[in-house]
Amino acid sequence: MTIDFVALDLETTGLNSSTDAITEIGAAKFNYQGEKIESFQTFVNPNRFIPEAIEQLTGITNEDVKNAPQIGDVLPTLINFIGDAAIVGQNIKFDLAFLANVGIDFSNANYDTWELSSILFPRASHLDLSSLAELVGVEHNSAHRALADAEVTRDVFLKLLERLKSTPGKLLAQFYFMAKSADWNLTTLIEDIVADDEIENFRSYSEQKISNELFSSISVPTNETLAPINEIQHVTSTDIEKVFLSIESSPELLPDYEIREGQYLMSNAFIKYLAYGGQLLIEAGTGTGKSLAYLIPALIHAGRNNDRIVVSTHTINLQDQLMDQEIPLAIKSISSSSLDDVDELYFTELKGRSNYLCLERWQEAIAQNHSLNQVEARLFGRIANWIPTTETGDLSELYITSEERPVWNKISAEGSDCLQRPCDYVKRGQCFIARAKQRAENSHLVVVNHALLISNLIHDEQLLPSFDHLVVDEVHRLEDVTTQQFGSIFDPRALREFLNEISNKDINSNFSLENTLKDVIKNLPNIDKKLLNARYERIHTAADESVRMIKTYIQQLRKFAREHYENDKRPRRFDLVLSKVNRSYSDWIELEESTIELDVALEFLNKNLQEIDAIIDAAQSEIHNSISSVLVQLRKINSIVNDYRLCLGRAVLHQMPDDIVWISVGEGELKIKSAPLDVAPILHESLFANLHSVVGTSATIRANDSFNITANRLGFSDVDTIEIQSPFNYQDHVLVLVIDDIPDPNHIDYQAELSHLITEASMTSRGRTLTLFTSHNSLRNTANMLRAEFSANNLNLLAQGLDGSPRRLIRRLQDDPESVIFGTSAFWEGVDIPGDTLSQIILTRLPFPVPSDPIFKGRAEQYQDPFSEYTLPQTILKFRQGFGRLVRRSTDRGVFIIADSRVSNRSYGSLFLDALPNPEIRHVAVSDVRNAVHEWLSK
Repeated sequence: MTIDFVALDLETTGLNSSTDAITEIGAAKFNYQGEKIESFQTFVNPNRFIPEAIEQLTGITNEDVKNAPQIGDVLPTLINFIGDAAIVGQNIKFDLAFLANVGIDFSNANYDTWELSSILFPRASHLDLSSLAELVGVEHNSAHRALADAEVTRDVFLKLLERLKSTPGKLLAQFYFMAKSADWNLTTLIEDIVADDEIENFRSYSEQKISNELFSSISVPTNETLAPINEIQHVTSTDIEKVFLSIESSPELLPDYEIREGQYLMSNAFIKYLAYGGQLLIEAGTGTGKSLAYLIPALIHAGRNNDRIVVSTHTINLQDQLMDQEIPLAIKSISSSSLDDVDELYFTELKGRSNYLCLERWQEAIAQNHSLNQVEARLFGRIANWIPTTETGDLSELYITSEERPVWNKISAEGSDCLQRPCDYVKRGQCFIARAKQRAENSHLVVVNHALLISNLIHDEQLLPSFDHLVVDEVHRLEDVTTQQFGSIFDPRALREFLNEISNKDINSNFSLENTLKDVIKNLPNIDKKLLNARYERIHTAADESVRMIKTYIQQLRKFAREHYENDKRPRRFDLVLSKVNRSYSDWIELEESTIELDVALEFLNKNLQEIDAIIDAAQSEIHNSISSVLVQLRKINSIVNDYRLCLGRAVLHQMPDDIVWISVGEGELKIKSAPLDVAPILHESLFANLHSVVGTSATIRANDSFNITANRLGFSDVDTIEIQSPFNYQDHVLVLVIDDIPDPNHIDYQAELSHLITEASMTSRGRTLTLFTSHNSLRNTANMLRAEFSANNLNLLAQGLDGSPRRLIRRLQDDPESVIFGTSAFWEGVDIPGDTLSQIILTRLPFPVPSDPIFKGRAEQYQDPFSEYTLPQTILKFRQGFGRLVRRSTDRGVFIIADSRVSNRSYGSLFLDALPNPEIRHVAVSDVRNAVHEWLSK
């Protein structure tokens, strides 16, 4: 019986092959025919303690391995078992690394089920072994045991082979040549499963870098672009009432729905502004149902008047909720209400350019498939499989890893000029950016994020179609996003790396100008090579000279920042604001002179790049030969150079009077950053003043019981305001514990007392806890102190940045509520975990801004009393956002613990408690927490 493969899996004491050890080995022999031949399993004594978390994960205990054989005794048997068969594994590099560390470096061919599945299932959300087994229909009952996982890997691999065999020939050819260019062993697998003459056929496909047939399934939107009618047909209160009554009487639309007074009030308030214009801020407490409250009148108005309304949000969670649930529900509800003059309603989501695949750049990338690496080959193979099925080219549809994101960035539409310079894909109706814009032009409701909304104000090309009505949900985040979008960063080190790439002759260089021009000479034999080479030599010289300048510039900049930082105890990472005083020093004037020299060199680069562009463009026009991908690359290089010049000019040479500019210094970081001091004039003049109606809404807008601070900072003028209180009964459902005797956060004993408090509260609630920190350092220190104790008490400690991303940690809490999340800013808002899964929030300290932050510092200085007028209101808003994570449904109940004694002993402390929606508040000592939590959660 032929043995083609051995599926292999190891269990270990941890993830580091250099410091951890093997505890179990499982292997299973099989062949191409799917015959299961033989299996092998053994425990291994790791000669070290197995952490309790690993024991819980694998079920392998220290007792199991105590008398197990040593790894040296097991290896000869394993080597003999595997023989010369190809090794198959899920993330097989992990297993091979552990074996290599004990002296066994297998030369056998090896295949990774994760790698293979990632190109065969381009839309998968997860490709861990359990998810993959479910995807292909393989049962997986004993996860994280070596032999069981090896056998599941075997069965999964066989399923993947079947899928690979059934892949269409032209797509399989794409896989083959991409893998071959990257020296990826997928080529061997393909050669083994197809006939020799078919491999020869692949060669005829290899010149077809991208085929029009790949796009045959993509349909072009057919509904017409909206053209608003002249005379407005108003939405009435009767319309609103009909729709809400329809929802209430139709359980299939929204089970157990009851009309909420606040939701109905908010909808009716919006009607007036849609009809007559104006600005409105609505603070809608949690549970109001604000999304439906603004969507229903917005959609009725847009449908009746053939109009377009833009809804802007900040968090991905809310965008997904709107697109997948709320908007479809609103449209169904309106349709079932039989309203006059409202026909079919269209909606779409529009994202920033970096989210869309640029087919022209994609064509250019795979045209160079002789120089791919394995990460590129894997992602490009996946994209080749995905393109025929995608209508949008949207990254969110595609499985992608963090390692692959830089590759995606090379082929995304970020910075493209396709709408100004129609390429072949635009002309054929296949460009994903053009299609997204067309869908938006055809839609009554367009959902965007704040970043795209503001970016649309900055760039000349209007991806977002014209609109007169805007709803800004999560309006409290608009200032931060506008600041970021209108800010700039000059990174001299990144510029140096980029210029080195321009001069690079390496075939794998992303921006090698020499490689780009070789393609020109090859495709345009009649071009003036002498003139082209002369321009290239100029650019090459200018790039090299700029690199030398930048080396000196970095030294000058770092020296200036260090010498003028005011605090003698300079931290490793610090910011130096470039005030008028700092700009008056002689060494800054020298820096300005160096900046001018660098800018002149970059301008020279720009000029010569433009001249090469013109030469190539003219030559291809004369002989009707399209080399658009070369022009795309040239223009991208030129655009990047120009962006660096703009950032440098804004920060150093032409500082705007209302900008904050600072040097940011850290380990491996040296940047000049700038940001607008005040975004209110930008938002008012560039956005709000041009619109008929603007509605901003959030659960947290008011500070110190007033809308004025938010309204003024965002540029709202003559704005009306409405407060809609939450329908939830916080008095009976939320207990707030103010810890009076915990030391001040700056006290030496605070960390120890905080850790004790978190332990007491978390053990009592049996997890189900979110602990909110204001700094990563504090989070890490507390996690390190408590991890062993939590593990000993069978609680999972999930620390942001240490144990996964926020989304991953939330999923793990939902899968196992006996967990405690430690989170920073990402968890203070946008987190929605209803029910008993989250029953407790511990706020480690009041979320005051970092006083040394240049933007915060600059804005605070605008006020006569910075603390009372700016710092405190901002902190109260953030505090309310953190509190809002606890109760998400009317039946939720829980405990909110404030581990900051400043609430009790500072004059401003009562303002924080007054900002809460009337929960039960108790002032207690740390020793009282266990009883208080137990009593409340036991009710």
